[in-house]
Amino acid sequence: MSTTRHSFSRTVLLPLGVFLGVALIFFVTWLLAEKNKAEAIRHQTELMTEQAAIRLEEFFKIRLNLVGQMRDYWLLGRINTPETFTQHALAIESQFSGIQAINWVDRYGVIQWVVPETTNRAARGLSLATHPTAGPTFRASAKTGEPRMTMPLDLVQGGRGITGYFPIMDEGHVRGFINVVFRIGPMIEDALARGIRNNYDFAIYDEDGHNSLVYSSNADPRTILDAQPSSRRHMQFANHQWLVVLTPTEKVLNNIVAPIDLSILILGFAMALVLSLQTRAMMASNERIRASERQYRAIFEAAGTAMINFDEDSVITLANSEFLRLAGITDEDVARGVTWRQFITPESMDYMDDYHEKRGRKPESVPNRYEAEVVDSSGKQHVGIVNISVVPGTSKRVASFLDLTDQKRAEAQMFRAEKLAALGQISAGIAHEINNPNNFIYFNLPILKRYISAIQPFLDAEAERNPDLKVLNMPYAEFIADLDKLIGNMKHGSERINGIVSELKNYIRSHDAEQKSPKPLNEVIDNVLTLAGKQVGTSVRHLDVDVEPDLPLVRMNSGKIEQVLINLLVNAAQASDKEDSRVSLRVWNSTDRPGFVAIEVEDNGHGIPPDILGQIFDPFFTTKGRESGTGLGLAISQRIIEEHGGEIRVASTPGVGTRFTVMLPNVSANVSESDSA
Repeated sequence: MSTTRHSFSRTVLLPLGVFLGVALIFFVTWLLAEKNKAEAIRHQTELMTEQAAIRLEEFFKIRLNLVGQMRDYWLLGRINTPETFTQHALAIESQFSGIQAINWVDRYGVIQWVVPETTNRAARGLSLATHPTAGPTFRASAKTGEPRMTMPLDLVQGGRGITGYFPIMDEGHVRGFINVVFRIGPMIEDALARGIRNNYDFAIYDEDGHNSLVYSSNADPRTILDAQPSSRRHMQFANHQWLVVLTPTEKVLNNIVAPIDLSILILGFAMALVLSLQTRAMMASNERIRASERQYRAIFEAAGTAMINFDEDSVITLANSEFLRLAGITDEDVARGVTWRQFITPESMDYMDDYHEKRGRKPESVPNRYEAEVVDSSGKQHVGIVNISVVPGTSKRVASFLDLTDQKRAEAQMFRAEKLAALGQISAGIAHEINNPNNFIYFNLPILKRYISAIQPFLDAEAERNPDLKVLNMPYAEFIADLDKLIGNMKHGSERINGIVSELKNYIRSHDAEQKSPKPLNEVIDNVLTLAGKQVGTSVRHLDVDVEPDLPLVRMNSGKIEQVLINLLVNAAQASDKEDSRVSLRVWNSTDRPGFVAIEVEDNGHGIPPDILGQIFDPFFTTKGRESGTGLGLAISQRIIEEHGGEIRVASTPGVGTRFTVMLPNVSANVSESDSA
């Protein structure tokens, strides 16, 4: 009997115990693997939620910045008519998706102008101040003078949307508002990548509006809030904080988590036991690596910007599809070995080489974000923002490039449109007010001179007979000489009119091709004082010059900057009408606005009346006499400073004096200012 029990134990119980023990180990391993896969889904969902929040925030920030730029143009007097307002609004609406309308609202809250007209006509005349939903936000914007966005509301055009108000303030008073309208559904769909929309259910809530629902991809948003797994991220939308919630769809869950039939596991265990024990650890490790690579690649592809990885020797090791499209290359080109340097213009490479070398030694010593120009395989240039980071503990870098070419092209198109509109007005004025009467004078002068030559022999004969002959109480010889002088002066005046027209042509001529390079501002100031210092010094009693030594380099066309400063100094000298007349020139490295150099020209003259202060930069506007100027000096000066990325401001008190301040970005600001844009 004992032998029978031992045989049973050896032939049945022992194999059964081994089988059950190994089966238990395999089953526990399988459960852990399923748990790891579920954890991978959770991590991927969190990463995609973060990407969705970032894309939404950038989507709205770009569009709200452009509307804010329209407000700045309004304050500068560039778009204060229905035609110019429509021109700017259509340029933005056609270039950037998600915008339903851009409207002009008067200070009482009534919509006056709507763009585009055809799809938003129903909104014209609507009072926003009394609107039950938009009214509180409108009144808050008018009170604070700050841009404000509403919570979701019903649009008169139909559907749901969000509106924003950008107040136009003038000396503390509201003149009106620029009103932007987003249609919720299209703007969310346009902002999010297709990979997010196709693989995730998502909902967006406004936390500043008692967690009210902004948008949901599901008819029942509660299923998204209660789903597992799900992920939540906060984002800032103007004066509102939104909550973005994502959960993977069943399709994603089924593709990643594929349950294994336990009966198949048990039936196949006898044949795969030894092999599975030997390879399980390797398979789990490989799966984690592949999952990590998939997650990294998903982030890489869903980022919405061109991204690359590269080694210290600049060779690209990984590029997402957006970079391949931008550069015009393929994965095969990357595999053969290409460097990021071949896609950078020489102008950008000058400072990027310096940054690249310093980043390897001390990463924090150089900026991570700056503007650069990328050139693709066809030679086409793209301007945008480069962001570079060093992977901790390695020599590898990760770089992204946000292409702003279309945005800058749209800005350039708006600028050219403004210039063409101004050219049309100026040309019409020249044709009717200058050319016709000037031609009448100029072409009749030779005829008049021939008439005088025809009658002069008779007058000469009379003068010979009567040596004391006088005409208009002048001796005859003096009268003839004065007559010739008058005709010469008339010809000179007519030719001077042609000179004014020539200056006008110089004003409207494009200067896009002019070269700018980093130069010391101190040298420019020295040249200005050499050229204009004596003239100014003899016109006023005191010429005070205070120039900070060792000013930073400024990327500029030095001749144009000299032209601006000479014009300001001469104007200041001409305006100084007091006995103790004074003109001061002060130049310093600005601390109020880091990265900029300030140039100040001030006089103690008669000042500029407040009612014309806003017109001094208009072409042909002048308070000088006919012989003293054409009214183009300040207009040209403003255009030159703006072309250099700077600005020119004026402050004046009648009877006390006038101060012009020019702000120019130095070489480092040419990088940092672009980064902040």
